[in-house]
This record gives sequence, structure tokens and C-alpha cells, in this order.
Amino acid sequence: MLPDLTLYVVKKDDNSVVFMSKEVTDSGRVSLEATLVPGEYVLQTHTTSCNFVNEPNLPVTPVPVKTDSKLSADARKVLENVFHCLDLNGDRLLSRQEFELFHRTSSGEALDDAMWSVIKDNFDLKEDCVTMEGFLKLHEMALEDEEGGEEEIRETLTSMGYNEALLLVKAVPWHMDIYSDAEVTITVQGLVPLTSNQTLERSVVRCLEEGGTVSQVIEEKCKLYTQTLPWKSTSAIKNLTDKPLRVEVNTVGSGNCLENPPYRKHILTVQPNKTMICHHFSPELRSKPFKPTIKIRTVAPAKPKS
Repeated sequence: MLPDLTLYVVKKDDNSVVFMSKEVTDSGRVSLEATLVPGEYVLQTHTTSCNFVNEPNLPVTPVPVKTDSKLSADARKVLENVFHCLDLNGDRLLSRQEFELFHRTSSGEALDDAMWSVIKDNFDLKEDCVTMEGFLKLHEMALEDEEGGEEEIRETLTSMGYNEALLLVKAVPWHMDIYSDAEVTITVQGLVPLTSNQTLERSVVRCLEEGGTVSQVIEEKCKLYTQTLPWKSTSAIKNLTDKPLRVEVNTVGSGNCLENPPYRKHILTVQPNKTMICHHFSPELRSKPFKPTIKIRTVAPAKPKS
């Protein structure tokens, strides 16, 4: 299976997408070679999530996360992997910013000063960063909690993409190497705050509008943009009117495709003069032809409930 990952390079000062990856190496790595003028760039990774929403609904045998009141060997190994994924700069420590990424993902809440102080006072820190030992101790203590315990650990692992068998099924971890063949200084920052104009969806839409194909036009109401690469196909609808537009998306006839959303027909509402991503495809089998097919039609507004 080809990696379901695309890299976007966005110029920070004007939010323009200057490059996107369009190649996969023989070893299955996403690659991008580009000439960049001096400046700051935001590197964004995108997955269609087709593999996640199309995960087979098969029975799963739960793997214990607790053994003799401690983390099981399997759970400990998974948490070590989670730590390495959060360690964006590879220094074997979690800064407050990196730990907040984990906290937001697992709890949906921001990491405030009071909570960070609790972490600093109770767990192993080095250079004001959480160590692997401290990270594991945090979860050992959670396991001892009579109200949460094992269920809390499972919820944490689920939020990070693991199922009850402790298999990673709903996340795409990645490692990025950056090289330059010129004698220049490159500074890399692991996480940067994004403005509303720098969202990942905005980058995907811009690439579709600027580099995709207009695959369908409905009168003067809307356009369908599509961009197909060996490992994915993405489509977006542009509403050309000054009113909300209800559109039916139809992918009947597609072959060898995983789809997100996983429906052959669905209806969405595109806001006035906006472009909205409407469908993703990825190949189900690498050995067979990838044949994404998509058509749209406008539909009448939904009738208000009486």
C-alpha cells in the first residue's frame, strides 16, 4: 500500500503554497525536492484518512494494559512509541509545547500553567522537559487511580490512534529529513502556531484550485476541482453563487478505492463563494488500477421541519 501522506510547503509571510509532494520513492517514502528563496516556511503533512474510516469492522482481541498493578509490557512499549512520535526535535525530551500536543490530542484541552506546574512538581524533568521516565510514570500513576485506571489508559491510547489490540490503526506517524545541497543555514522549529489563513485544509484547497483539473462545471453555480496522484485523489467544490449551495456527491463507478467519507453518495452544503473539500480517494490495492470517479449535481434546499 502506498503511503497516504502529502507534504505541503507554505510560505509563512503570504500563506502561499509554493510546493507539494507529488512523488513516492521505490522504498515507499514521500519525497520533495525544491528550490526555496530565503525566508520562513511552514511544512504541513496531510492524509486523506481513507484507511481510517474504512477500517474493517472485525472483532479485536483486547491486549491487557495492566499487569500486577503496573503497565503491561505491551502498553509500556506503545507509550514509548507515543513518546518518540511526540518528540519532534529528536532530543529524547518533551518540551512544554510537545507535551501540550499530547495533552490536546488525548484530552481535547489546552495545557494551562497550573497543570504544567503539577507535571513539573511530580514527574521527572530534565532541562524543564518531560523525560521518557517521567512520561511513563505519569501513566503508571494514572493506572493507580481508582476512578479511571485502566480505562483512562485505554482512552489515551485510543486518542493516539491505537485500538484495543494496541495496534496503530488510526494515525500516520512520520519522520521528516531535511537536506540542502547549498551552503546555507537551516533552522527547523518543531511546532509553529498557525493563523486561520494557514490551515491545512486551506493549503489543500489552494493546490486544487491552482494545480487541479476542473472536472465538472454546473451552469454558473459551482465547479468541481480534482487532483489525482498515484497514492490519492482529492476533489473540492467551489460555490460560485452568493447563497449556500446543496450538492450531491456521487462516486458510483469508482474502482479499487478506499473513500473518505465512506459513502458512494452524500450531500453537503457549500457556503457562498467558498471552496470545500468534498471527497478523498486512496488505492485499496497497489497491484490494481486506481480508478476514482466522482460526479456532482445540485439539489434543492432541505425542507424545514414542521
